Order: sequence, then C-alpha cells, then structure tokens
Amino acid sequence: MSTVTPAQRQRFLRITLPLAVILVILTVGSALMRLQADAWWYSLDAQAPVVFYTPLKMRALLFIIGVTFALPILYFAFKRANGANIVIDGDPVYLDIMPAFRAVHSTIKRLLKPISLILAIFFGLGFAALWERWLLQVNSIPFGRTDPVFGLDYAYFVFELSWRQGLVGWLLLLAIVTLIGTAAIYNAVPMMAQVVRMPVHIPHVQKHLTILAGAVLALGAAALWYSRYDAGTLINDRFTGASYSDLQALGAKTVLAVALLLGAVWVFVRRSYTSLYLAIGASAVIYVFGVIACPAAIQNYKVAPNELSLQTPYIRSALDATRYAYALDKIENIDFDVQLQPTTAAIKDASTTLGNMRLWDPDILRETVDNLQSLRDYYGFQDIDVDRYKVGGRQRLIMLGARDLLSDKLDESRKNWQNLRLQYTHGNGVAAVPVDSAEESGQPEFVLSDIPPKGAPELAIEQPRIYYSDSIDDYGMPMDRYVFVRSTLPEFDYSVAGDKEYRWEGNGGIPIAGLWRRLVYAYTFGDKDLLFTDAFTDETRLLFRRNIRERARHIFPYLNFDNDPYIAIVEGRLVWILDGYTNTDRIPYSAMAQVGSTRLNYIRNSVKMTIDAYDGSWNAYAMDTEDPILRVYSKIYPGLLKAKDEAPQAVVDHFRYPEDLFLLQAFQLTLYHRLDENPESEPAKFFRFEDAWQVPDQAQSSGGTGPMSPYYVQMRLPNERRDGFMLILPFNPRQRPNMIGWLAAHCDPEDYGRLQLFRFPRDKNINGPAQQEARFQTNLQLSEQITLIGQVGSEVRHGNLLVVPIGQSVMYVKTLFLVSRQTGIRPLPELKLVVLAYSNKIVFAETYERALQLLTSGGTPQPSTTPSTETAMEGTLDRESAERALRLMEAGRRALAESDWEAYGKSQRELEALLREMARVPAEESGQ
Repeated sequence: MSTVTPAQRQRFLRITLPLAVILVILTVGSALMRLQADAWWYSLDAQAPVVFYTPLKMRALLFIIGVTFALPILYFAFKRANGANIVIDGDPVYLDIMPAFRAVHSTIKRLLKPISLILAIFFGLGFAALWERWLLQVNSIPFGRTDPVFGLDYAYFVFELSWRQGLVGWLLLLAIVTLIGTAAIYNAVPMMAQVVRMPVHIPHVQKHLTILAGAVLALGAAALWYSRYDAGTLINDRFTGASYSDLQALGAKTVLAVALLLGAVWVFVRRSYTSLYLAIGASAVIYVFGVIACPAAIQNYKVAPNELSLQTPYIRSALDATRYAYALDKIENIDFDVQLQPTTAAIKDASTTLGNMRLWDPDILRETVDNLQSLRDYYGFQDIDVDRYKVGGRQRLIMLGARDLLSDKLDESRKNWQNLRLQYTHGNGVAAVPVDSAEESGQPEFVLSDIPPKGAPELAIEQPRIYYSDSIDDYGMPMDRYVFVRSTLPEFDYSVAGDKEYRWEGNGGIPIAGLWRRLVYAYTFGDKDLLFTDAFTDETRLLFRRNIRERARHIFPYLNFDNDPYIAIVEGRLVWILDGYTNTDRIPYSAMAQVGSTRLNYIRNSVKMTIDAYDGSWNAYAMDTEDPILRVYSKIYPGLLKAKDEAPQAVVDHFRYPEDLFLLQAFQLTLYHRLDENPESEPAKFFRFEDAWQVPDQAQSSGGTGPMSPYYVQMRLPNERRDGFMLILPFNPRQRPNMIGWLAAHCDPEDYGRLQLFRFPRDKNINGPAQQEARFQTNLQLSEQITLIGQVGSEVRHGNLLVVPIGQSVMYVKTLFLVSRQTGIRPLPELKLVVLAYSNKIVFAETYERALQLLTSGGTPQPSTTPSTETAMEGTLDRESAERALRLMEAGRRALAESDWEAYGKSQRELEALLREMARVPAEESGQ
C-alpha cells in the first residue's frame, strides 16, 4: 500500500486550503455581510434590536445543540461500521488485490471526521430553523377553549404541536441518514469484493443495522402519533376538521403508531432482519386496511346514506370554532324590517348620512388627482383612502392621497446614481377631496392641494415631505428604494417658485461615513458607486426599508399587515397607519381561508402601527390584549408594543376598522352566520346550505364585474342616537340577486370594533347591487342620457355602486364620469351624472343635490309587496333642443377632425349651455 509523503501533503494543502478559504468566504461571507447590515438597521434606525438579536441568539444556541447531538451519533455509527472486522477468504489468488481493500478502508477512515462534521453542521442548521417553534412552546398561553376530538386547549395545537412535530421529524431524519450512511460503509468492501467474486463476511453488521432501523421505526411511530393531531384541520367538502370517516382513520393511525413502536421494541430485542421485515409488513397491512380501505368503505356504505345524522356533531364543532376564530360570535344580529322607501322622518334623521355621501370612486379619483396634482413628472398618487376630519366645525369624510416620489417616471437623462440616491429623495404633501362634492365642471373640489399644501386650516401640515411611503410597482408589490441624506449634494424640493433645495432634518437613519459601513452596504446592495462616491460626510445617513409595509414587516415579523395602509394628518404631521394581524392555521374545526400566500383559520386585528412619513419613527399599540398569539409574541419580543391607552387621541381619531379583516369576516359570514334561533337546528341548515349568502357582484370601473368591496360611510344606524364612521357591506342570498342584509363595523373610538349584522325578512324583495345595476341599464331615459354625454371622443366610466341604509330602507348611489378617449390626452375623469334610487324609484341629475331633491320629492309612497316603478329624469330634451344638440355635436366632431381647437371649444361650450338650460326644467314639466 502506497503512503503519502510530507511533500505531497504540503502540495495538497497549498492547493486546497486557498480554495477552501475562498469557498467559505463566498458561502458564509455574504450571509455575514447581510447580518451586519441588518444589525445596524435594527439598532440604529428601527430602534428594535430585540427583533434581530432574539432569533440570532436562539439560532446559535440550537445550532450548537444540534451539532453537539448529531456529531457523535453520526461519527461513532460510521466509525463502528468502518472498524468492523472483515473476514476475507485467505486463498492466495486474492493476495494481489488485498492492498486495494486496505486503501478503501483507510480512505473511509480519513473521511469519517470531515463527513460527520459536515453532516452535523447541516443537521445543526436544520435544528436552528426550529427556533421560533421552540420559543412559542416555552411561552405558551392557554386559549381557554378545547378541541372536540382530543379535549386539548387550542394552545397545544397553535404553540406546542409544531415544535414536537419538528423535533421528531429532525430526529427521524438524523436516524435515517445515520442508517443509510452506516449501511453504505458496511457495504463498501463487500461490493468491491463482489466484483472479483471474493468471499467476504462482516460479523455483527445485522445487529448494528437493525438497532438503527429500530430507532427509525420508533421515531416513525412518534411522528405518526403527532400527525394525528392534524385531524382538526383536515379539509372536507363541507367543513374544516375530521369527519366521521376521518375519525375512523384516526383510530387506525393510533393502532399503527402503537404497532410501529412495538415492532421497534421487537427489533431491538431480536436484532434480526426477519424481525425488521415482519414489523414493517405488519405495519403496512394495518396502514392499507385501517387507514385507507376501512375509512373509504365506511364513507361509502355508512356515512353517505346517513351523512346528516353522522356529521351533525362535527358540523356543530365547525360552526362554533369558525365563529370564534373569525370573531363572528361577537357580531350583534339585528332583525331589520326593511321597507322599499324611507319615511320623511327617516330622511330627516339621515341628514348626516346624506350630507357625507361618497360620490367619488377611489380608482377614478386617484386618476383625476394624479393628473391635476402631480405637478412634476417625478410625483404621483398611487392610492386614495377615505378618512374623517373635522372641517368647518363638523366631521366630514375626506378622500386623502399622498404625493409620492416615483423615480421611475424620471426621464433617462436624469436617471443617474446621484439623482436617484442623493437628490430625488422624497415625496411632498397630500391632496384631499371631500367625498360628497365636486366643482361645477365635474372635477374634484380640493380642501387641500398644491405644494406647499394649501387649504382648510384644520388640515394644515407643518412638515409635508414624505421620505417613507407606500410605493408599489406595476404589479402592486411593495417597492423600496434606498437613499442617502445630508450629503454634500442638496436634495431637490419643490415650491411655488420652482425647484428648491432641502436637507433632511430627521432623526434615525444609519450613519454611512465609515469605510466599513460603506463596504458592507455596497456589498449588500450590489452598489459600487456607494463605495467610491465623495459626496458623503460625517452627517450623511442611509435610509432604507422606506416602504412602510416592508418596514413594518421587518419590525414585526410575526404579524401580517393589511394591504391598505393609509396616511393621516395628525397634529400637523403626516403619519401612516397600518393594521397588523395575528393569525394561525391550526385552530381545530375552524374554516380554512387563503389570503394571498397566507393560509389561516384564525385572525385578530391585534396591533395598530403608526409610521411617521418624514423620519420613519414608529409606534405600535396592542389593541387586543386577550389574543393569546399576541401575548405569546409579546413575551418573545418584549418592549415593542405599547398599551392601546397610550395611543394619542389625535391618532385614535383616525383608526379605521381594516378592510381586509372585514372582507374576510364577510366571506366567512356567508356560511357561518346565525342560521337559526335554536342551535340544535343549525347543523341541518348548514348541511343543506339552506341559508347560504354571498358577497354581491358589481360593475367595475375598468369593465366587467367583481365582488363588491366594503366602503366607509358616515351614517346613523337605525335606533342609534348619534352618527358614526363605519365600514359596511351588503349580502345577497347565494345565487340570488336580491339583498338579504348588510354588515356594519364601527370605527369611532367609543364604539371601535363593534360589528352589527342587519338581516332582512326573507319575504321582502329588496334589490341587490347586481339587480339594481341591471335596472339602471334597462332604464330608457338613463341609457339615453349616458349615450348623449358619451359622444364626441369621450367615454363614460361607471363609479362604484353604493348601497346605503336610510332609516328602514336602503338607497343606491351610482356616479358616472366622463373621460376623453383622444390619443395623447391624459385622461381626466369628470363627474357628470349622479344616479340615486330606491328599489322602486330611479332619479338622476348632474349634481348630487339635485338628484337627492328629485328622489325625496313628491311625498313618500307607502311600501307595497309589488313595487311600482317611478322614474324621474332631470332635463328631458324636446325635439328642437335635441336637433340643436346634435348639430353642435357634429360641429364639434368636424372641428376635432380638423384640429380646430377654437371651434371645438366653442361648440362644446354652446352644447354645455344648452344642456344646462334644459336641466333647469322640472321633471314634472317634461312629462314624467
């Protein structure tokens, strides 16, 4: 057998050592750089070091435990296999190949330590990945509710089970790898010997391998045992949770787990392949017949013919668990004796509701505001939200949008590194529009606009600049862009006189002057210019994770955040408000939902978070102190949350019930609402889908139909003494167009989170949104008016349909907007028609005030079971006026084709004057 000389060993080290160092730097260096970048961000900017260091310390600890546990098991198992005595036939014919066998044996011996260490490191990394599961189970807090199958508190399933399953899975994988590696070492020499047909025998291999196989069987039994507890989240055709036949399979799994454990003990005692094969065979028979065949037969021959009676207990469990998990059990059910039209007294009581009617579709308004108020090509409005402010001595609903910096809109000549990273750094101000009014031209009536912001004194802003925003890309995903402030180059700002310079004066950010920090972030961002620029000073700060959703997600990694954060004016500053959710998918028998990429069957809006738009400073308030998930994570990450009582009143005044949660609750409510006054009767009705609902469809502004979105209104509920700001949504019976009720969520501080479900009598036919849309489309006068205003190179866009309760009735509100179709002209939608309706009456006019006057005039007919149709039209044209209007339209077309803008404008002004003149004729005089 040849030996390795010292010179060969040195040559080998000279070649391999540098390669190993380079490999370590490439694999580990990148991770360390990113860790350092995150450490600075959490400590210096986000001021939340506990979020960074808690997982890091737990990962390190579990990694060490994992390596320490796995290494000796792997090494000694492999060493024993390699050190076993090999009995080889001593026939002289095999003497020439003996050195080769010895060389293989020696090579394996040299590789045992590095291979064992490498495998142990991988197992250490796998064990470190269980850090969060470990922290959840050691900090577990009871829910105070038990599952119906095992009688265990929900905390076991949410906090403890995952850790136990992860630990057993890790041990099982370690046992399998050890078994495979040991078997491979045992068979290395025999496989070589088989090539030359040399007889080889290794004693005691059977005992060693069967002991390892027995460990695999025992751990497999443990894994199967813990998998039983997933029965509560099985997905069935009608509900989530184990059904009658699933529980028969559950019993078989219990028997199988015990059989595997007994088989493992038998294998340990006998230490023979025969005992191993018998144990595996018996377990396979139990699995095929007990877990697969018998439950299928029970389902087909026992459950299917008697499904309702057998599934009733499990349906009842699903109803109870789902209502708790989505907080549907907190909803107040109110029988609502709906009428076709409100009474005069109801209309008078609804003055606040009628005075805050939302006329603007958020998507259409965003487009209009973007075109009117962007002011520079690098500014834009990406979202418009509804909030309430006191303006002119009364609370009004305001639609508010942030003027973000959109650097991708810069022309190519300005897209250099200095502009993108040092000078174009921030957005500027907001635009605000009352929901219920428009200019005479149909454009928004701004109560806050321009730069610097000007408007109502109640909306005054001391610091309008926006460094932290909710920027999104073309696919609606959060978009983040890091910048450097307080450099030698000034930041571009905007004023009435033109561009001016500005320097950020906030706290926070990461000092970037030092070489080491520049190197770390240059590597992390892949930005060489960061390393070589001479624009940095000792005061220069790096601002990154400026997208508020990304910022919030990194500070609170255990929360999911609502997709619609909104900006508010709070004591002269711009503040983003975000709704944070705790959720899990481990509540037994609660209905499963898929929200984006998140699977869940329990949710709470446990946290409200605010982020200052200027300096990124944040606060978070625990809104649901009874939520066990929030309480556990508060123990894991102490000091992040403040009590909700610590939230400033100026912030609390802008809290809204979140749309994502409301819509999720609404979708669950379609099946899991109260089905009967008698709980014993509910499972049967649920089984038959007897009273299933759906969220109505409505026409979309972009064309087509889609589920109706909830909307915020300022209104007074029936039997309430005061008005309130709330989020509402109607319901239809499933596959039916009429309306069955509506859900309201209160947003004002004194009633925040209160949910009320108003249910209509099943014998009253009140139009649903789609049904009312169809009536609008078949109304001849309305169709003619839409056709008339949609001429001359323009198109009519439909705003959202709102269904607003008025007393014991509902009013439908729809707005129509006119937008140019001419190529090269930026679309500027203008409000041109307001349509109001009851279930038995439709009116429309150019203004909301006139349409409301038409709707409420002429007395209030008594409701009847057979609705009559009374249609009022504002401004019907006689024949002479119609012919004159057509001539003006034709003149406008000719002028447009000839690019004669003066003639085109004249014809449009005359046409508008004609229509306005005819609009002053009362509907009664036009033959209606």
